[in-house]
Amino acid sequence: MTFDPDKIALDEEEQWIEDNLEGFVPAPEWVGRSLHEAARATMDDMRSAKKQISINVDGKVIAYFKELAAETGVAYQSLINMFLVQCVNEKKRPVFA
Repeated sequence: MTFDPDKIALDEEEQWIEDNLEGFVPAPEWVGRSLHEAARATMDDMRSAKKQISINVDGKVIAYFKELAAETGVAYQSLINMFLVQCVNEKKRPVFA
């Protein structure tokens, strides 16, 4: 089977880019370097801010986040951390029943 780029259906945004391609101007090299450096600094900050811990978690919690990981392609440990960060940012408190 051969690849035929003319038979690929583009979404609305992709089609707009294709239709307006001649209006795009290549970004200067320093822009790419700056973006790369900013992304690297952000990732380094995130790595250094994390602390490894050991906690006991209900099996259903792990199962839930592993299922979510399978759906999203994000590691379940990262999903748990993302959720906890949201709790901190929104100052959520546990409900004691």
